[in-house]
Parts: sequence; structure tokens; C-alpha cells
Amino acid sequence: MISLAEFGSLFSALNSKKEHLFRSWLFEPGMGYNDWQLWWPSPREKRPRPHEGIDFFCYEDQLGKLHNLGTSLVPAPCGGTVVALCADFLGQSLFLLPEQPAEQESLYVLAHISPHLGLGQSVRQGDVVGSVAAAQGLIPAHLHVSCLQGRWRDLPLQLSWPALHGQRQLQFVRPFLE
Repeated sequence: MISLAEFGSLFSALNSKKEHLFRSWLFEPGMGYNDWQLWWPSPREKRPRPHEGIDFFCYEDQLGKLHNLGTSLVPAPCGGTVVALCADFLGQSLFLLPEQPAEQESLYVLAHISPHLGLGQSVRQGDVVGSVAAAQGLIPAHLHVSCLQGRWRDLPLQLSWPALHGQRQLQFVRPFLE
């Protein structure tokens, strides 16, 4: 598992010039793992369950310039293989099984993207897996990253976010080291 800063460096390497190196992610209340509020509507509403991942919307480079994700390219947080895809409310979710040795049966979920890969395709850490899906209505374009632990073969046959929340074999965990 990588840190938030390492993921930011992968992200900026794909989407910025060298003079715009990553400094830090900017987070609003509601974007973090286990947060109970939504971050995009105003006034802020409560989520029906704790947030199962981290939402990335904007980062600051070392010159202090802000970079919104918009439709940016999305890097793989680890090397691995695409084992599932499903629709979500902004785009699609890509399920990435880390390469061996498996990280305690972990599975990354990169959500709200337009995937550039299909089932069975492999990537190395930092390779492009897709691009951030466009905003829809009041929901801004952003990247959601979750991590599931458990046997990935226990994914529901009719894969969807409601199905993920309804099963017990896979558990959401913090997706990045602090």
C-alpha cells in the first residue's frame, strides 16, 4: 500500500510538467475515509453510511498552484490486473488486484473514471488506468479510491456499489497510508 503523497506524485507525473511537482492533496470535510458527510452539495448532507474511500478533487504543486482533477489521467496505485468493472453514478469503477505477493487479499477500486483498460489487462504502478469522468449536475468531477480486503473472487456476480455494501466477504479499509 502506498501513501497519499506517493499517489499524488504518480498523479502529477502523469498530468503536469516537471515544474509543477506535487506538494499535497487538498481535502474538504467529507472527502476522507469513514467521513459521514457529503462534500459537494450545499448545504452539506449526511451520507447513508460512512465513506468507503477517499475522494480526490484538487492538489497543490510545489509552486502553490492548484490543480483540479477535471478529466485528468488516473495512475494505477500499484501494479496489478483488472478483475472487474461496473457502472457508478459518475462513470465506471475499475477493480485492480495488486500483483503478487497479494497485499493481504487487497483490491483497489478506482471509481468515477472512464477506464482505458479492460478485464484481464495488467498495469504497473503509475501506468494510466483511465481518466476522471466528467462532472454531472451538482457533482463535480473527482476520483474516488477505495480498498477492499478479502477474497476478490467473492465479488458479487451482479457487481454494483449497492451489491458491494450488501455483502460481508469483502470489507472496505483505508486505501492509503497517511
